[in-house]
Amino acid sequence: MSDEWERDCLHWRGRTLTGQHKHWCDEWDGLPVDETCPEWPCGCALPQPPEDAR
Repeated sequence: MSDEWERDCLHWRGRTLTGQHKHWCDEWDGLPVDETCPEWPCGCALPQPPEDAR
């Protein structure tokens, strides 16, 4: 993503989020979110396959 992404992640998370589902989450007021965050899964998250299909 962009430099803006890196700055937001460092500001709010203290690290850069690099997960497959990284995005600015509208559900969390634009907070950077990915599958490594406590806010996951969020309402705008991509559907996850069933556990036995992973």
